[in-house]
Amino acid sequence: MMINSVGHHHHMVVDLRAELAGRGWDAKLYASRDCDPTIRAMAAAACFDHLPRIRIYPMPEADIGAVNYRFQQSLESITPRIEPGDTVFVTLAGHRNLFGILGWLEAMEPERRPRVALMLAAAECFVDFKDTVHNRNSRIFQTVCRAIAGLFIGTGMPAPLFFTPSAFYTDHLASLFGPDVAIGSFPYSFQRSTGVVAALAVPPRVGLFGNTGWVQKGLERFLEAAQILLAEREGVRFFTQIDFSLEPAAASASAGGRLAGYRDVLDHSAVTVSSGPLEPADYDAQLGRCALAVLPYGPSYRRMHSGILFEALHRGRPVVLPAHSQVACDAAALGIAMPVFTEWSGAGVAAAIRDGLDHYPLYEAEARRASNLVDRLPSGGERLAALLTGTEGL
Repeated sequence: MMINSVGHHHHMVVDLRAELAGRGWDAKLYASRDCDPTIRAMAAAACFDHLPRIRIYPMPEADIGAVNYRFQQSLESITPRIEPGDTVFVTLAGHRNLFGILGWLEAMEPERRPRVALMLAAAECFVDFKDTVHNRNSRIFQTVCRAIAGLFIGTGMPAPLFFTPSAFYTDHLASLFGPDVAIGSFPYSFQRSTGVVAALAVPPRVGLFGNTGWVQKGLERFLEAAQILLAEREGVRFFTQIDFSLEPAAASASAGGRLAGYRDVLDHSAVTVSSGPLEPADYDAQLGRCALAVLPYGPSYRRMHSGILFEALHRGRPVVLPAHSQVACDAAALGIAMPVFTEWSGAGVAAAIRDGLDHYPLYEAEARRASNLVDRLPSGGERLAALLTGTEGL
């Protein structure tokens, strides 16, 4: 099931479909009625009236039941299409739809239930980005996921699979679920280079990519950094993708002036703005043309990966990273040094970009070395297909 084509979802579906086809499995894609054209082009059944767009936003407890019921109704609409032995993979499951998933499974005859695999929005189990546990949400995940797993115990059917965004979240939920519930970190996919990387733009271009509606993605920090650098140095260009398609509230705020203070940057002749999702070929070309990719992420990324890191490195492009983050750890695991910022501010991001440009030959050599390592990373789609078809376990 899909929400839209932004981020790892698109690459995951492309990789997963190819891997499943090679194993003799068919893959049916279900999406919301308002999904974007890229998903419709992938032969998705746009039949869901409700797919939750989950973030770590607070929600009154009274509303949790309503949105879960709406999700259950959406699942019930595809029940006639589900056959015994099928696996249903929900790409995002949290407090806004877990109860709905459980209710859907409970209402089915046991022999009709499909195996389920759920990508858990485990960040909801924390109040902030300092590892303070959100007790209510943690109890929701514990109670509902254990109940889902319990429906399959003793039936001879494959146990459900539960995934989280990183090892940190896996450890937290595993401590709540107990040994009888299979949980592990999600095998992410990323868009690999087509083999012919676009030539670097001249003058050098610095780029921000991805779904930028969520404040933690750092769009404002990137624009503030661009303001600083455009005022102090010539011969630098910026590319920014402004994609709020996953965040209707952010899009509304933008229309009301969220970015009003950055009009001088957005309208600058040295800044190229791309609105909305990028088609894979366009993304490949734009990323390849950038001398630096920037991940101006906030504290939420202390425990979260980013596919853009691997996508840029695979193309031999250095990446500006938050120093205290999972993405910085991922770069360190490859044995490379990248420009980093320690302060989540426009000035902090600008300083890291300045470092990246001033010492570009060094960082480019590091990125090109990492490119070979990233190229040898196993396919996330291959691992996910093995898990979903039961040929491997978590």
